[in-house]
Amino acid sequence: MRRSSIIAMGLGVLLAVSGPSGAGGAADVPPGRSCAPAPLEVVPSADPLGDALRYYARGRILMAEGEHTLAARELRKASLLAPNVLCIRQNLGAALYETGNGRDAGDVLDQALRLDPADPFTLYLRGRVARSLSRFDEASDFFARSLQAAPPLSPYHILSCYYLACVRQEAGDRDAAIEH
Repeated sequence: MRRSSIIAMGLGVLLAVSGPSGAGGAADVPPGRSCAPAPLEVVPSADPLGDALRYYARGRILMAEGEHTLAARELRKASLLAPNVLCIRQNLGAALYETGNGRDAGDVLDQALRLDPADPFTLYLRGRVARSLSRFDEASDFFARSLQAAPPLSPYHILSCYYLACVRQEAGDRDAAIEH
């Protein structure tokens, strides 16, 4: 097992046993108070783009190691420093999706679509998020748009074609799934 995975697992066990405050878990949080993490604050240096790229690289490495929650935190820092960099938003959306946070993933990917409304990868990811939230009509729209934007037989063209058929079947329209 990698050292970083062992450390992350150890931290997870410590948090599970002691709770986020170190005392005893969420049961110790007073009523009306949240045990949610504090908002991220990133103080840019003289090189904010360089900082953003370092956060992005750490986030991608954490994603590759399956540490999606930690990856999302690093990628969120990168997006605060470089809000108009499409690949940062795409990967933040993907990391949030992998943590099961579909609503936030959808919001981040919608921001990415404002940067490039016809990006096939973003449209595909947005379709996956909509499908995970059982929003089949919305998912169908995103997959259809990705199909139109992606070059024929490219990975996102093929994946969007497959998932478009899946959501049509899940929505109860088996004929449309087969015809497509």
